[in-house]
Amino acid sequence: MPLDGDGVVIAQARHRAAGFLARVQAEHGLPVSVRAMDLTQLVVGELVTNACEYVPGPVLVDLRVTGAVVEVSVWDSDPVLPVARATQAGRMG
Repeated sequence: MPLDGDGVVIAQARHRAAGFLARVQAEHGLPVSVRAMDLTQLVVGELVTNACEYVPGPVLVDLRVTGAVVEVSVWDSDPVLPVARATQAGRMG
């Protein structure tokens, strides 16, 4: 799903993720638990939040169901891969 990076993009991404899982259940008969639905929306929301916070521009979200696993991928327009940073004990979030 392409998202334009405006102010409602996070809610939009979460809503579309829920819609995707509802379609998977309805069209393919795969059971989707409330926990799976909630966790998928949480992960999508967090990843899209990070993408929008650090990089202006469009965001792409890819959702796939492989067996009993929901795969979530998020792409942003930054050409540089993210680098893991050391933890900061006093940092919130």
